[in-house]
Amino acid sequence: MNEWYARDISKKIRSAYKTKALSGEFTGPYPSYGYNKDPKDKHKLIINKKQAKVVRLIYKLYLEGKTVYRISKTLKEKQILTPRAELNRKYGVYVSDNVKKYPYDWATQSILSILRNEVYLGHIICNRHQTSSFKRKKLMVNPENKWIISKDKHEAIIDANQFNEVQLLMQSKKKIQKVFHENIFKGKIRCNECGKTLALSIRPDRGYHKSFACSTYRRYTIRCTSHYITYDYLSELVLNKINEMIKLNKLGRTRFVTAIKKRKSLNKRIKDLEDRMLFESNRLCEIDILIKRLFEKYINDKITEEKFYELDKLYDQEKIRLIKNQRVNETEMINLEDIEKDINLFYDSLESYDKIEALKKEDITRFIEKLVILEKRNKHKKRIVKVYYRHIGLV
Repeated sequence: MNEWYARDISKKIRSAYKTKALSGEFTGPYPSYGYNKDPKDKHKLIINKKQAKVVRLIYKLYLEGKTVYRISKTLKEKQILTPRAELNRKYGVYVSDNVKKYPYDWATQSILSILRNEVYLGHIICNRHQTSSFKRKKLMVNPENKWIISKDKHEAIIDANQFNEVQLLMQSKKKIQKVFHENIFKGKIRCNECGKTLALSIRPDRGYHKSFACSTYRRYTIRCTSHYITYDYLSELVLNKINEMIKLNKLGRTRFVTAIKKRKSLNKRIKDLEDRMLFESNRLCEIDILIKRLFEKYINDKITEEKFYELDKLYDQEKIRLIKNQRVNETEMINLEDIEKDINLFYDSLESYDKIEALKKEDITRFIEKLVILEKRNKHKKRIVKVYYRHIGLV
């Protein structure tokens, strides 16, 4: 009944929003950059004069031939707040360290979004995003044929001729992919410092040289470092690592499991955890004895009532902390015991292989969970890579 009621309410809310959208009313929580909600009617937009100047500047610079990257640098030099920084200061949303540290760092995607947005022609565009169901909060992008566009609903910032000219210029600047290359590491490579993915770059002018660089660095050079690593070096390294595991697999299950457990210091971690659990269990028994003795002293007037309650409270607090620790330790012990099962699963996945001659996408999918690229280099001046295998993680 509860689910039926929630589904029914969801349908009614969606229907109400759609009705408002079809009538040309603004239904978003926050207005697009360049506009404010009309104080007299929150479903109408009015121009934010300060932000509108920035929007016009972006269009002007783009039509003058400036790249999106150069426009972002110009806005930063002028110390113009990014759309997210504006929303953060006005509404308290998008709270993050990056928004606070870098309030003037315009992302190229923000500028492209402004250059493509028809709201600056005076149009209201609704139903761009939608949740898949009332149970999911994640927004999905709707195809353009599902957008609800109501024209000439508020004052335009950009005229139609200028907007159309920008769209034609953007179309002409679209990169034509000269060579197809499958990135077998797609979605698997992460920056050790910022946690973002590393983007693949192909240089036709250098014999189609392929390399990876941190996506944060490519967008905001001051927020991270490049973590530059060539595609060939990474392929060779991962191939060798997987073949090492295949070779170890050939020694048999017992020796494989023992070797991986040793590399992960599994036995030591279990022993340390057992010692900690034993100590905390003994301490709980000790506290019970101490509380009993404390009560006896209180009964026999050997300590004051005030002192009794003070010590009793301290023992209770310690007892609660130890009981919480016990639950955490039990969960951790189960996880550590499960690792041995996962090692056996990884062993099974290697059994049908003798040696991999050339690395393929299916090999990465089968054996690799993720690859973490460090900025540090080893003694041979090669980039350090942490290889996390499926089931067993880092070894």
